[in-house]
Amino acid sequence: MTASFSERHGYRQPPEGPFEFEYLSPEVRAGIAQVTKQLQQIFLTETVAALAMNLGRFEDVPSTRTQAERLLGDLLDVRPLSSAERQLAELSRQVGEPFKAARQVAWYEVLDLCEALYGHVTEPRKFQDALNALFRRYSIGWEMRVGRLERRGEAHTDQVIQEARGLLGDERHQSVNELFEKALGHRNKRPEPDWENCVKDATLALHAMIQVVEPRAKGSNFDSDLNQLKDRIHPALAELLKKLNAYRGDAPRVAHPGDASKRVVEADAEFVLTTSAGAIIYLSKI
Repeated sequence: MTASFSERHGYRQPPEGPFEFEYLSPEVRAGIAQVTKQLQQIFLTETVAALAMNLGRFEDVPSTRTQAERLLGDLLDVRPLSSAERQLAELSRQVGEPFKAARQVAWYEVLDLCEALYGHVTEPRKFQDALNALFRRYSIGWEMRVGRLERRGEAHTDQVIQEARGLLGDERHQSVNELFEKALGHRNKRPEPDWENCVKDATLALHAMIQVVEPRAKGSNFDSDLNQLKDRIHPALAELLKKLNAYRGDAPRVAHPGDASKRVVEADAEFVLTTSAGAIIYLSKI
């Protein structure tokens, strides 16, 4: 289940998108079970036992590998589809809708289980790499990063976000990092992302970065604080950042309750998040 040489070294990328965020097919669920069994040849029983206890399923704690494999399959809902379900699945594919079998363990519960497994397998990095390769193969829109499953974006989006995260690891940027990570947390929220708070915290992180690079910034007004950098930022770029913050003030249900029927759409939130990340990187260089 690991990526090929050409994929690992960037010579060939696996096919991208459209990503599936809210459905895990029987093949993917079975793949997660297979990855776990392959990596835990010796300690599978202990791993699944610890997992069962963490989930409060004390009556299901396995004592043999066979029992462990069966419980792991149950937790991931790995079971063959009935003939009726196979027909529904085929119809769903034809109309472009994800198929959800009755009594199926919810997709987000499976992702919770994957995060829990990361903490119990003997080689978590190999588990993460194998899981990510499996998800890429089936165009699943989630990627595990240091044990946490996060939404995948377009390649350029993820590149900017990860660069910003690397920069914000510096303790001087602690306040910025906390807000930026909150924005990412809202983006990764399951089962539904919180795009409104993603927008809010991304722009607040940008404002916090202005205060880091400009000691005269007071933190009470975005535009006034940015104006302190007028000798270091081109007016057109300063205006862009002001407009980005203005969107936070005007977007539905971000800075004020607004119309409950209106919501921030994913494309807008991703744009604000990525632009804020790029602006944070830019401000670190002026």
